[in-house]
Amino acid sequence: MKVMVRVLLSLTPFYLYAINLAASVEFLSGQKVTSHNPLIRIAKEVEFKAYRKRVSELKKKKKSEIKRIRRWQKAFIPTEFQSNSIFAPYANDNFYMIYSIFPRAFKYLLFFDFQIQNIRELKSTKGLKALIREGLYDKLRARTNEVNLVALLIQMGWLKLDLLNWSYIRITPEGSIDVLHSRKKKRKYDGIRLVFKSADLPHPREIYILNSILNKPYYKKRKIRKLLKQTRDVNTFIKDSNYLTKGFIKGILKRSALIFSTPKDIPFKRFKPKKWTLQVYGNQNRDIKALKKFKRPQIRFREKTPLQNSKPCFLAIKKLI
Repeated sequence: MKVMVRVLLSLTPFYLYAINLAASVEFLSGQKVTSHNPLIRIAKEVEFKAYRKRVSELKKKKKSEIKRIRRWQKAFIPTEFQSNSIFAPYANDNFYMIYSIFPRAFKYLLFFDFQIQNIRELKSTKGLKALIREGLYDKLRARTNEVNLVALLIQMGWLKLDLLNWSYIRITPEGSIDVLHSRKKKRKYDGIRLVFKSADLPHPREIYILNSILNKPYYKKRKIRKLLKQTRDVNTFIKDSNYLTKGFIKGILKRSALIFSTPKDIPFKRFKPKKWTLQVYGNQNRDIKALKKFKRPQIRFREKTPLQNSKPCFLAIKKLI
């Protein structure tokens, strides 16, 4: 049987191979390509060897950052919040950070701009080759929105998460997420769902990716507003947001049990001392110094921060009243 499969593979034109996303993740993330991966042949080609060498160097840098974040997470994220669902309205290419801070959640709801055709490109060797030849590595380094989805899949490989399956999703008028197991050309899709598992938690877990950043026109859509109203007691991750309106921040505070963010994204003055405990992390003598006027007994300055260059961040934990 194995001999027959090898013969068939040798007779099949390479550009016709249909591959699954897990095989693409293994190849693109710089992992060792296993013998059963249909991409093992192109992994030996010179131009793709060069890509994998460069992405492996990027992987080493990110892995040291992931280790630092995980040490911080173990020390400061309260145990009772670790299995909460995750809400990230400006996820962009920060999945490695979101997962490292909240590694035990069973549901991740992420919003960012991405190109749905990336899925189709990643499912064929022809599309995969084109993606790399069009400068995938440089786009990853530049953190362009064009490759946000590809970046997330690559980061899943770095985090050693096994991708089990994926499907398109649609938000119903009532605000619930409808998982679609077949694609119809005329149907509009709001995003995709990824199902994965990890070595420490063998049960399948889910990542829901909605295809837009929550900017003002988007989150005013009725079905999105209904979806957000159903999002309760979540851990919220906000970093690198362009601008958050007072109304949107108010909604976040209402629906979150714990918030990880930076002072640039959500000012301290938005938190009421009676409802929230704030813990600020970063260098008090530099970036945090400008925020002293917001200092209250609930804010504790610490030197350790999970962010690069000791950039300040904070945890806001809602009090049980």
